Amino acid sequence: MAVDLVPQGTLVERIRAGGFGLGGILTPTGVGTVVEEGKRRMEIDGRSYLVETALRADFALVHAFLADYDGNLSYALTARNFNPVMATAADTVRIFDQTAADVERTIRDQAPFSIDGREVAARHLENAIGQAVHLIYLPNTENQSFGVLEVDRLCELIGRSFPSATVQPAEALYEGKRRSLLMVRIRTDSTDAVVDLAQRLCLAFQQRFVGVEVGGRYIRIYGDDTE
Repeated sequence: MAVDLVPQGTLVERIRAGGFGLGGILTPTGVGTVVEEGKRRMEIDGRSYLVETALRADFALVHAFLADYDGNLSYALTARNFNPVMATAADTVRIFDQTAADVERTIRDQAPFSIDGREVAARHLENAIGQAVHLIYLPNTENQSFGVLEVDRLCELIGRSFPSATVQPAEALYEGKRRSLLMVRIRTDSTDAVVDLAQRLCLAFQQRFVGVEVGGRYIRIYGDDTE
């Protein structure tokens, strides 16, 4: 086993160089110490620097607070120091999403929302789709005005169970008319949690149904029953 002594700041900058496709960096850190042994020294404007080569890895294990479907990651506190850099300098990156893990644990531990038809809807969803749910549509069946206040209200309701969800306004044709709607992206393997959320939205926004889609397949979830 070989041990290479590298100052922490130099280490992260070497990794950053590897992620950006650079050959290495120049740093004054370590000049005249054991760190300099076997390395090239350069003089620039009367100051000495060590040439440190870039570092890359086959695998990077990254801890993120939040991840979305496009692979964008959010980091909390000191996790910002090294995780973003590590993710750029590896051929394969594996991500642990803390928020998703916490949400899944909460779903398992808490009792589901009790409304007639919930179990039927969950079973139907599992049989019809058989995959994790990705999109939930608030279709605006009553032709209401969906503005900033409605978006904030929707975010508040969803955030209780899915803090990593995203919400965006959209438009669609419903009953032959162009209407505004709200679309939610969530990540979960729990069909019970999806049906619970859909039925909550039906009641909160007085909708006849809420649409659920995954993999191009679509069903409707009703507030009091499933058709």
